[in-house]
Amino acid sequence: MSAPRSSGAGRERVPSLLERQDSGYLWFLESLDALHRSLQGTSDLGEALDAALGVVVEVLAGDRAWLLELHAGAWTPVMERTRPEYPGGLDLGVRQPFTPEATSVTERLLDSDWSVQIAPEHVSSLTLGAGVTPPRAVLAMAIYPKVGASWIFGMHQCSHARTWTAEEERLFVEIGHRLADALTSLIAYRDVRESARKLAQAGHVARLGYWERDVATFEVNYSQGTYEIFGLSPGAHTLAPAQLAERLHPDDRKIMVEAYERAVAGGPRYDVDYRVLHPGAEIRYVHSEADITWDADGRPLRMFGVMQDITERKQAEERLIRYRDSLERLAREQEALRRVATLVARATSPEEIFASVTREVGRLLGVDLAVLGRYDAATETIVAGWTANGDFDATGRSTALGGRNVSTIVHDTRRPVRFEDYGEATGEIAEVRRAWGVRAIVGVPIIVEGEIRGVMAVASRTDSPLPPDAEERLASFTELLATAYANAEARAALRHVADEQATLRRVATRVARGEPPEEVFAAIAKEVAGLFATASSSVVRFLPEGVAEAVGSWTGDRISILGARTSLSGHNISALVFASGRPARIDRYQEETDPTAAGRRIETRCAVGVPITVNGRLWGTLAVGTAGEQSLPADVEHRLASFGDLAATAIANAEAREALGRVADEQAALRRVATLVARGTGPDLVFAAVAEEVGTLLPAAELALVGRYLPDGSIEYVGAWSALGGAEWLGTRVRVGGHNVSTLVFETRQPGRVDHLGEEASEVTELARASGARSSAGAPIEVEGRLWGAMIVASIHEAVLPPDIEHELAAFTELIATAIANAEARAELTASRARLVTSADETRRRIVRDLHDGAQSRLVQTTITLGLARRAQDHDDGVQARELMAEALDQAQRANRELRDLVQGILPSDLARSGLAPAVEELIDRVRVPVTLDVTAERFRPEIEANAYFLVAEALTNIAKHSGAEQASVRVWVEDALVHVEVRDDGSGGARPEGGGLRGLADRIEALGGRLTIDSPRSGGTRITAVLPQ
Repeated sequence: MSAPRSSGAGRERVPSLLERQDSGYLWFLESLDALHRSLQGTSDLGEALDAALGVVVEVLAGDRAWLLELHAGAWTPVMERTRPEYPGGLDLGVRQPFTPEATSVTERLLDSDWSVQIAPEHVSSLTLGAGVTPPRAVLAMAIYPKVGASWIFGMHQCSHARTWTAEEERLFVEIGHRLADALTSLIAYRDVRESARKLAQAGHVARLGYWERDVATFEVNYSQGTYEIFGLSPGAHTLAPAQLAERLHPDDRKIMVEAYERAVAGGPRYDVDYRVLHPGAEIRYVHSEADITWDADGRPLRMFGVMQDITERKQAEERLIRYRDSLERLAREQEALRRVATLVARATSPEEIFASVTREVGRLLGVDLAVLGRYDAATETIVAGWTANGDFDATGRSTALGGRNVSTIVHDTRRPVRFEDYGEATGEIAEVRRAWGVRAIVGVPIIVEGEIRGVMAVASRTDSPLPPDAEERLASFTELLATAYANAEARAALRHVADEQATLRRVATRVARGEPPEEVFAAIAKEVAGLFATASSSVVRFLPEGVAEAVGSWTGDRISILGARTSLSGHNISALVFASGRPARIDRYQEETDPTAAGRRIETRCAVGVPITVNGRLWGTLAVGTAGEQSLPADVEHRLASFGDLAATAIANAEAREALGRVADEQAALRRVATLVARGTGPDLVFAAVAEEVGTLLPAAELALVGRYLPDGSIEYVGAWSALGGAEWLGTRVRVGGHNVSTLVFETRQPGRVDHLGEEASEVTELARASGARSSAGAPIEVEGRLWGAMIVASIHEAVLPPDIEHELAAFTELIATAIANAEARAELTASRARLVTSADETRRRIVRDLHDGAQSRLVQTTITLGLARRAQDHDDGVQARELMAEALDQAQRANRELRDLVQGILPSDLARSGLAPAVEELIDRVRVPVTLDVTAERFRPEIEANAYFLVAEALTNIAKHSGAEQASVRVWVEDALVHVEVRDDGSGGARPEGGGLRGLADRIEALGGRLTIDSPRSGGTRITAVLPQ
């Protein structure tokens, strides 16, 4: 039977561009894609093969697909997939010896680089199971995983005799090659898991434990094997020095302490046997030894030790005397392993460990040559070697893999290989080994975390055979070598993490100091480029106008891109991050089509960017790029994110400081305006001051206006400020309408903004366009619940005002409203005082007139008549005297009545004497309209009763003269320490609050701290209510 072939042998060439246009090629690719998907998602050998064979049956329209694993003189069916209409099954897992016909077919398959269609007369050799529906045609091929044995991949056609087309065979062969690759991975994964299990058990089997002690601090680290030696489980117990002493046999504690003290004092090396007490009083024997590292002054620093449970050795010494040679060999091997393990535990350099291993292995196995090779792509590089006569000088030599030799086969199969006669070896490596005089050789793989990294080989230069157990004995050393490899890689990764953390600390220190963002951005760009060894790095900000601007960059000695702008609508790193808000990568930047990409200017090859998110909003991106053929690591996005977070923190801090300064400026501006308002400054001056404060305070505001809405649907700008000077808005009056912020606030009574003026020709829009306004925002000015006007800001040079700027105007609009309300209140107070003075003057004039025309004239007449009566009496004219006295009495009585009526009109005597209710009852008696009266309290303060009386009197007079009411009501009650007076009628309504009588009453009530309200809709009656403090 022919020797196994490489899995890459005979692969179909890649089709040409013209061939790819054929629809069959699309079927070819879709079939391979289906196979690829079937192999994803599982590392289980059985599940993967079952899914893959299912795809084979479907895409090639076969009736059964199967896989056989080859052995010497036999094969084993491993997996099959069959259409349900062809029952029966292969004897999976059952080794089947070759028949002569099967041997012939197998040799034919192994000799072919392609698939083989089995003739109908030979198909019985591949029926493969009892009860299986016999195939009428068979297509099969040999496949060669890089691990383990060769396999046969085949397909049955049971429904009819079939001849496969060349295209179908090509697909079948490609599937076979990919199955071989999949088997390589799946079998390797299975073997790696087994190796990991063995590695974990190695320490347990050898009963070894490792430990490291800081001589100064007494801090000790123990391996899992050490815990097992002391009868403990890691995590459940601790093994501090105090606990260690408790576990030692009392008679051995002094021995251990003295050995330690001698070693750290520069005496004999720490090497001691002692007994350990296990739980349950079991005694175990332990051997421990260690090396010490010293500082330049000869002081001990650390101890690196290994311990072994030697209980069984102690117990069996008498019984093993006859096997002394074997024991000595085992002891030498264990000692060699301990020495190597100590080197590994001490984190010795890989080169020193490799040299020690080859020396230990060569001496231990008694061979002529020991060599350690590292695999690099398609070559093997010698990293250490040893010869019995000391003539090895090939360290560092690299040789191409290939041919049939130990290094190549170990690399391809990942399994130990032995050549008893190296004359059969082929390839360049074989020629090199023969030049060394190699006659026989054994090699074992070195596998680290599932990947094959190298080969450990021992050889003989004479006819003496190599030890039969050389592979097994080498395995212990290769496991330690794998650990050394892993430790070296871990230390390199740790150094990288340390460098990254140091870089982050330096940048974080700048952020914590509150350095300006542009300095932090420059530092981040430089640090990131140095950390990832990239040709360029940049901090990019996304601008509202749809472009990205580099605000921090590092490009070494190449063209700077600081300040460069890139479109966010193209296909570049900034655009990708902006669109998705997630990290993005471009592996071939020079192939991108965006002509504005700044990366083109510095010849970027590969670029990665991560988002910079500030307080929940996407601010920009942090990007790095390479030049030449350099690519970026797969995890660079994750590692770059930490620096993006620091940039975001710096931006947030700067914005917070800027916001804090703006708040302080705003509060100062508000205080200045509030001072003007508190001083009672005129509205025009307040409007001008607010416009100037707002314009100079708010960012990007180059125009600030205070507008007043007028009843005719127009707006008059009563306050204006412009950064450009010469504003023509002040005093301008235009009609509201169109797409502009003045109209928007008027219609919605809400803050709003208009970033682009409308195209219509409305008066406000035309005025804004003529002044150069681009983006504008405004907030309503409301005075005592009514829309009075609007506070407006606009930009002239900036395309867009900052977000939420319209809401920042609220505090200023409140001050404007207060100023307006104060001005109106002062005007109303002045008018009210004037009305009160006028009313008092008119009342005095009326009293004078009434006295002059009434009681005064009658009293004068009475005086004259009394004088005439006295004269008549003096002349003894008694009759005339009596008549004159009667006339004088009548005149005096009339004068008295008129004076009483006059006083009653000023303040009724019943009001002062009996209170409000009787006085109002007397008023009601004079009114022809039916009136109901409800007064809940007997008496009130005099001024309350007087004003309430006059209110009721005025209201009832109006009801009688003007309302046409059929009925009315008067209510007086106390609620929440307030006196409520209500007069209601069902008349025609329409009462005018500004009427002289009601206006005068309102002034009097307001002077007492009360308020008067009148509700008098047309045809809805009238309700007059006064509220006075009790």
